[in-house]
Parts: sequence; C-alpha cells; structure tokens
Amino acid sequence: MKNLLRLAIFFAVASLALGCRVETSLVRAVKADDLETVKSILSRGSLNVDEAVGQEGMTALMYAANWSSPAIMEELIRYGADVNKRSMVSRTSMHYAAIIGKTDNLDVLIRHGAFIDGPSAKEYTPLMSAAESGRYESVQFLLFKGANINARNGSDDTALIIATRNRNTPVVRLLVDTGANTNLKNERGETAAEIARKNGDDEVIRLLNHDVEQNK
Repeated sequence: MKNLLRLAIFFAVASLALGCRVETSLVRAVKADDLETVKSILSRGSLNVDEAVGQEGMTALMYAANWSSPAIMEELIRYGADVNKRSMVSRTSMHYAAIIGKTDNLDVLIRHGAFIDGPSAKEYTPLMSAAESGRYESVQFLLFKGANINARNGSDDTALIIATRNRNTPVVRLLVDTGANTNLKNERGETAAEIARKNGDDEVIRLLNHDVEQNK
C-alpha cells in the first residue's frame, strides 16, 4: 500500500512539474461518459477546453476519444476543442480513438477536420497505431476514409510491416486485400514477409507470398 501511495505521489508531482494537472472535473465527467455534467461544466465558461492533464498531457477531447460517446466529442468540439492538438507524446485524438477501436469517434474527428494521416512522436499515423494494436475495425474505417495505406514512419515501417511484426493476422489480411504494397522494405531492409518468417508465422507468410506471386 505504501509503495502504491508513493507511486501515485510520484506521478502527481511529475505531472505538475511538467505543467499538467493530475485531473480536472471536466476530464472526470468525460471519463464517466456523463454528457449532462460535461455540458454543465462547459457552459460555465472561463475554461481552457484544451488544458493538458495527466502523465501524457492529454486534453479532454483525447480522453473523450478514448472513453466517451460521440455526443461528448461533439460537445467539446462545439466549445472549441482542437481536433489536431497533440499530447506530450505527440498523439492526437485520432490516435487515441484508433488505438481503442472507437470508429464513431474517429468519424466525428474526421468530420471536424482532424488530420487522418497526422503522425505521432514515433511518426505513427493513426492507421499504424490501429494496426499495432490489432484494431481491425479502426484499420478498416481509416482505410475507407482514405488513410494512406503505404505511409511510412521514421523507421520506414508501414502499417503492414507493423501489423506483421505484432502478429495481427486479421489486420495483415485486411491491409493486403485493400492493396498494401507487400514489397516495401523498412530501414533494416525487411519486408513484411521477411518479418513473418523471423516470427515463424506460417499463416502470414502464406498470405504475403500469395500476394507477391499474384503481383509478379
């Protein structure tokens, strides 16, 4: 118990030192998916709707992307929440919604001007984050909305390479079926098929090799 208390105090102090409050009443209402309380807090005015809180320096909209309903997202945006603002780890609300698989929230963000291919600190696009997390529904939705299927991060990884490395076979199949380039190599000179071979992932190897043969 003492160790847990020390850990909680450490994170609280660290957040304050970085200029981020531990939590606000708005964020608590957002995490509870309490629309009426969110409306009440926002209607009072004199509130920085984009205030960064917590260990990652997330805004209320980022928490909503991860925790809440589209109605709360809409309300926050109506009061000026920035759909493209970045957290301290350079994620946007798009990344948080993609990682958790909330396609309704992704739709709200895109309709209000969120960058569909905006990179994070690791230069991951939301599609890459969804592929890494194995969020099939997010990957499918982002591709339907026009995400760049062959975008590369700072290591020249694509969403297909990332999904393969993380053994997310349904996502690999979806990316291949949607036209991902299976011949692209990352900065280590690896294709997705070579990564699958290193993983001993026979199903993905067959899937990728079949695509290569078809495109010869």
